[in-house]
Amino acid sequence: MRTLVPVYYPSFRCIASACRHTCCAGWEIGVDEFSRERYLEYSGPLRGELKEWMRDDGEGGWVFRLREDGRCPFLREDGLCRIILEMGEGALCDICADHPRWRNFFSDREEMGLGLTCEEAARVVLNEKRKAVMITLSDDGEEEPLSGDEEAFFAFRDRALGILWDREIPLARRLEKLEEEGLALRTGEVSRWRERLLSLERLDENWAAALEKTESPGENAGEAGEKDLPLEQAAVYFVMRHLSAALEDGLVRERCALAVLLTRLLRALARDGDIAEWARMLSSEIEYSDENVPAILEWIRADEEAGAH
Repeated sequence: MRTLVPVYYPSFRCIASACRHTCCAGWEIGVDEFSRERYLEYSGPLRGELKEWMRDDGEGGWVFRLREDGRCPFLREDGLCRIILEMGEGALCDICADHPRWRNFFSDREEMGLGLTCEEAARVVLNEKRKAVMITLSDDGEEEPLSGDEEAFFAFRDRALGILWDREIPLARRLEKLEEEGLALRTGEVSRWRERLLSLERLDENWAAALEKTESPGENAGEAGEKDLPLEQAAVYFVMRHLSAALEDGLVRERCALAVLLTRLLRALARDGDIAEWARMLSSEIEYSDENVPAILEWIRADEEAGAH
C-alpha cells in the first residue's frame, strides 16, 4: 500500500518546548495496549508514576489522567515530555507519537496529513506556496483495486480540488463555484451561522468572543486578497481531511459544504491577526470535536431540505 502526504508534509517538525499551545493539555491521553504493557514492565524511575496515572477509560481502553491544571502528568513546566527524556521518543503511546497527523484509508492507499489544531502544523500548511498535491511517502508495492464507490469519490474530489486550485480567480469565487456546480450544498453567509456556532461546545471562551465579532464579507468579498493563498491551503486541507468520511455516511456534498463554511469562517476571523493562529483555534474548537462536526453537518442538511440558504 502507498502512503501519500501533502507536498509540505516532510517539512514539519514538532517544536516541543517552543510551542505556545501544547497538545499535552486539555484532554485525556489514550494509551494503546502495546504502550500500556511497556509502561507496566518498565523498571526505571518513572515506573510508579506510569502506573499511578493510567486508568481504565470505561470503554475497554486506558488513558493517562490529567493533573488538576489539565496538563499531562508527564509534561514538564518547560514544555518537554518526561517520558521522552527518560525512555526515548519510541516510548510514546500511539496517539502522542502520531499527533498532529490525520489518516484516511482506501483500498490502494493511505493518505496522511497534518492537523491544523497544532500551531506549527498550521504554520507549515498555510505558509506553503505550492499547490498541496499529494506525494508518495512510502510504497510497499501491495495494494487492492479501488471499489466503484472509491472511484466515484476520487472523481468527485478531483473536481473539487481542481476548482480550489484555479488561481486565476479569487478564492471567494472558487468557493462559490463549488456550490454552483453542485459539489457543495449552500451554507450562506458566515454571519447567519454565528448563533449556531456559539451553541456548540467549546474549549476556550476566547472562541466565543471571536465568533461574536465575525461578519460576512463586504462588497469587495469577490476580489482576490493577500490571504487567498493560505485560505486555499486551508480549504484543500478541509476537503482532504474530511471528505473521505462520505464513503461511510454518504454526506459528500454536505462535507464539501463543511469545507466551504470553515474556509469562509477562517477568512472572517483572520481579518486581523495571524491567520495560522486563527486556523489553530478554529480547528481545535470545531473540526477536532466529535460533537461539533456532526452537528454542523446536520444543520447543513436541514437547511438544504428546508430550502434555506
